[in-house]
Amino acid sequence: MTQAIDVQAARKARRRWEISVADEAREAESSLRLFWTALKRDKLALAGGIFIIFVGLVSIAAPLISPYDPYEAETSLRLEPIGTPGHPLGLDGQGRDILTRLMWGGRVSIPIALVPVTVSTFVSLVLGLIAGYFKGVVGELIMRVLDVFYAFPTVMLAIAIAGIMGPGMMNVMLSICIVLVPYITRVVYTTTLVVSEQDFVEAARASGASDLQIVFGQILPNVLSPIIVYGTTTMGLQIVFASGLSFLGLGVQPPVADWGIMTANGRDVLQIAPHVSTVPGVLLLLVALSFNLLGDGLRDALDPRLRL
Repeated sequence: MTQAIDVQAARKARRRWEISVADEAREAESSLRLFWTALKRDKLALAGGIFIIFVGLVSIAAPLISPYDPYEAETSLRLEPIGTPGHPLGLDGQGRDILTRLMWGGRVSIPIALVPVTVSTFVSLVLGLIAGYFKGVVGELIMRVLDVFYAFPTVMLAIAIAGIMGPGMMNVMLSICIVLVPYITRVVYTTTLVVSEQDFVEAARASGASDLQIVFGQILPNVLSPIIVYGTTTMGLQIVFASGLSFLGLGVQPPVADWGIMTANGRDVLQIAPHVSTVPGVLLLLVALSFNLLGDGLRDALDPRLRL
């Protein structure tokens, strides 16, 4: 008799668990649908996202679809303008096709910002969650050490780090990571402090949940939204910043195709061939603007108060 009751109780518990899982799946599907509906309403954010995807796909497919070799030069066509037959965006000072180099340049300029933002976000999540949830001596130590970086202007600090380590793609990415970590950590820390005082976190503590269960199950999901928005918004800035380091000679080095290098190469011929600098500069502006628009759209779509 007792065994039969235990089996029945186990079946009921399993049924409750199955219902709970189904409810969570429906809730997640509903939230995703609301998010997508809200994002679609923001035409500028949607246009920005589409443009970023387009540029990314073109850059990935550059070896297959680019009309020329990015290092191939036709010296007889040096500085030919936009609209030159066979070269719709003209040629640079060495006679290389600008459209081709833009395609290949995206394979450098986009990852050189995407990788540091991703890595620094992961590091900042760990540091910010520890400092914001556990507080105490460890939290104060983490935040005070990071506060030291606020004493230096962001751009000057990154230039100094890149200058010390020397030019190169890896060094640029590392310098951007070092500069970004304090700022993203501050966002995570502040959000964690607010979320950790909410009623649902207190309820989780009262139910006997461990600190790890609370951090990963209750706090982390609420911290991710502002971090996704912040990371997306800053992505465009980091692309421009990394290109700026290349412009100054501290980033990727010639003859590698990079939007910053392409802009720098045209500064000596602005009077006679402004397109050499203008075309990659406009692309940088459009990509940065697209990331900003997408970040604004994500902020509104992830806010339940604004997406209804």
